[in-house]
Amino acid sequence: MAQKIHRSAPAKINIGLNVLAGTYNGFHHIESIFQLLSLSDELYVTRQGSSCVVKCSGMDLPSNNTIVSSYEAFCDVTGIALPGLEVELLKRIPEGSGLGGGSSDAASFIRILEEVSEYTLSLNEEAEIASRVGSDVFFFLLRGNATCALVSGRGENVKPIVGRKDLYFVLIFP
Repeated sequence: MAQKIHRSAPAKINIGLNVLAGTYNGFHHIESIFQLLSLSDELYVTRQGSSCVVKCSGMDLPSNNTIVSSYEAFCDVTGIALPGLEVELLKRIPEGSGLGGGSSDAASFIRILEEVSEYTLSLNEEAEIASRVGSDVFFFLLRGNATCALVSGRGENVKPIVGRKDLYFVLIFP
């Protein structure tokens, strides 16, 4: 990997979120429609060092962020020893907004890890990694051109649907 790899990480909105009973592990089951938005974070990845390092201008990310968690889960699930990677994260999705920014960043980074390792994850491997990183990661790992899905369970049940073309959203985040 001689140059930077770039990937966008789109936001999503929940349409009709229904939060159901909690589970034994502290999660809640949900029913919702997830719709991708044009708002996105940007990831720029270069090979550097011996571990995964994330830099985000203007934001102090915790050391156990979703990108580092994805790196560790990918290595653990696949058994592949990845090179050290530096991730420059351009954050546009507001933190804590419910728009799935961290999960989308993780899923986009997982796709970069596939490219770097020249390894394509099986659906079972994707599910295992997603379950370790975050509930919305399942949706953001959808293959193909799906931009809308029915999501249920903890987030692991994702059924792509055709999104409506007659809905418009205005996002306000003070």
